[in-house]
Amino acid sequence: MHVSGASAPDQVDAMQLWWSVDGGESWIESSTRRTGSAAFSSTVPGTALRSRKSLSLRIAATDAAGNQVDQTVLRIIPVR
Repeated sequence: MHVSGASAPDQVDAMQLWWSVDGGESWIESSTRRTGSAAFSSTVPGTALRSRKSLSLRIAATDAAGNQVDQTVLRIIPVR
């Protein structure tokens, strides 16, 4: 996602990711791995995904300037 006129931070200090397969009623924290100064990687186990359900994601991040974001997107990825 990019907001016109906004710039990406040079350094993200911390990032957490949680995932849910029950529409956000319960959340499971996923481990994250730094892949760059402002980039992270995380994996949701395929065994957790259920047919005819959807994956929801929540992230929280903090940059070097102390700016924070906490974003939740419900049912972002349908599972077939």
